[in-house]
Amino acid sequence: MKDAGYFTLMGFKASINAMLGNEGTSLFIEKSVKEIIWGYDDKLTAMGRSFMPAGALKSDQFGLLVGKNYSVDGRMRVHTGASDLTMVGQIKSFNEQETYNVWPDKRCDQMRGADGSFMEPMLGMKSRLEITVIDLCRTIKLVPKQYVFIGPMKTLQFLPDENLFNYDSEENKCYCPEAQAQVDYEDEESDFEEDNSFDSWFDEEEEESEETPDNLDKSKKDTCTGNGVFYIGPCKFGAPLAVSWPHFLHAEPKIETVEGLNPDPHKHQMYMNVQPEMGIGFSAYVRMQFNLKMEKSQAFPILNTLPIGEEKPFLVPIMWFEDVIEKPPENLATLLKDAIDTGPRLGETSVIILSMNLIVQLFVFLSYMLWSFHKDAE
Repeated sequence: MKDAGYFTLMGFKASINAMLGNEGTSLFIEKSVKEIIWGYDDKLTAMGRSFMPAGALKSDQFGLLVGKNYSVDGRMRVHTGASDLTMVGQIKSFNEQETYNVWPDKRCDQMRGADGSFMEPMLGMKSRLEITVIDLCRTIKLVPKQYVFIGPMKTLQFLPDENLFNYDSEENKCYCPEAQAQVDYEDEESDFEEDNSFDSWFDEEEEESEETPDNLDKSKKDTCTGNGVFYIGPCKFGAPLAVSWPHFLHAEPKIETVEGLNPDPHKHQMYMNVQPEMGIGFSAYVRMQFNLKMEKSQAFPILNTLPIGEEKPFLVPIMWFEDVIEKPPENLATLLKDAIDTGPRLGETSVIILSMNLIVQLFVFLSYMLWSFHKDAE
């Protein structure tokens, strides 16, 4: 909508106000933290359910975590590792789909990686973990940093790849939301050229279509650059949302759009500790921040008061969360360690017992041969 003409924007605003009544006269509303997180009745959301694909909106309420409280989003099919242990836990499909159907390049659109609960065994410092995050429509790559002890258990600590949210990295270019917009636009343009009966459109509409490619290129330049922010609009039906690490940790260039940002790796870094021999997650701190991309609009004058340039987007942190899997009780960790150590010890013990058995049998055989020799001599 931001690239639409003036009359289109005014019509959109009038339609929204008519549907919402008095509620549409104010762009901002006040809600409690509980309502923002777990949902409140919203007319626009209720209306949107009739236009969105089935299951896209789970409720007539609007909330950041509506439908996420002890709920299952769908059916996930994973490899058991019966034929290949390196494939254990790898996601095969989600809701019978093997792709996200949101990214223009199959490299990014293909589901790949584990579900995060089981990984391949025998991990080391050269291992790489890939975890599929359905809510982000992408795979998160983790790299090993160091070995750490959690109680008696030795674990391998994994951190997100430093280029995970880096649009300048070649592997992330197909995640650019404007790349998808560019593909859609080119398809629409080719359809338009096939029909010459629309040559008499109004000058305003011609100017809009002529400016669209330039606007896309400029938007792509503004959006798909830098490191530390990942735009998830294509994954969320075009919503102006982006994720980052809390307080824009590791963001380059540094983001200072609001006051109070104080990124601290000890408080905001995501990491996972994995038992390397068995590939089981031992503890984890999953931390992520949701941001709203705001920009000026002719339809809503209140947005023109934002302290930003005419074309530059403005990222506003909405919330950041910390999902923690604490270390298991010490007695359970000790039992797990004993179980892991039993294998090598059992092998060593078996060799000792077998060797002793052979020695005993050899001694019995030699004793029998010696007795037989003396008996024959008599």
